[in-house]
Amino acid sequence: MRFIKNKIEGLYGILEKNVYLNSLRPILFALDEALFGTDKLNSLPHIADRIDIKRFMTLVIIALVPAAVASVYFWGLRVLTVIAVSYIFGGLVEVVFAIVRKKEIHEGFLVTGLIFPLILPPTVPLWVVAVGVMFGVLFGK
Repeated sequence: MRFIKNKIEGLYGILEKNVYLNSLRPILFALDEALFGTDKLNSLPHIADRIDIKRFMTLVIIALVPAAVASVYFWGLRVLTVIAVSYIFGGLVEVVFAIVRKKEIHEGFLVTGLIFPLILPPTVPLWVVAVGVMFGVLFGK
């Protein structure tokens, strides 16, 4: 893991030197935090666990996995396609939004990208999924 951490730190240096590549910094930052955690932790006196938003979102996704597995069992592999389309287009909007606003990528779209297809019928057209999740992520911001 130290090798990967060194490579990511080297990429930060490359991004700082190049003006055009610096706009990709939110993607690298999200990858860094996903692999190695964050230093932004809650230190409120009434909270016993020092948990961050990434962990909350991860726990929600883990809690949704049984529902996703059950939907694949009951409705077939088409559900996986709907979930994939939801993640692709939701992630695309999130990345573009982060680059344009020069902010970091938030992991809320991961939860949105899994909840949204689970509430749709399995025969929904894929363009409806794409437009719906893009609308949800964009206006959820």
